[in-house]
Formats: sequence, structure tokens, C-alpha cells
Amino acid sequence: MLRLPAAEGIRVDRERRTVDVHAARLRRRLGARYRARIVTVRRVGCKYTP
Repeated sequence: MLRLPAAEGIRVDRERRTVDVHAARLRRRLGARYRARIVTVRRVGCKYTP
């Protein structure tokens, strides 16, 4: 099996971007009052702060 490092890197970037897009859509749906409760943690993901 031939592995291409560049192709694997693209997959990882897409997955990270997918999480960003979902978090942005959720923030938009929650509205201004609750938008700040979803915090992006770099290199980890997102977290909810009550």
C-alpha cells in the first residue's frame, strides 16, 4: 500500500475544518446570548462553558 503524506494531511485539515464549521453553525443557531458559551480550544476542539 502506498501512502502519500500530502494526501493524509489534507484529510486531517478537512476533519478539523468540519468541526469548526459545525461549531460556527451551532453558535449562529444559539444566538448572541449563548454564542460565547462554546469556546474553541486550539489543537483540541471545542468545549461548552455553562
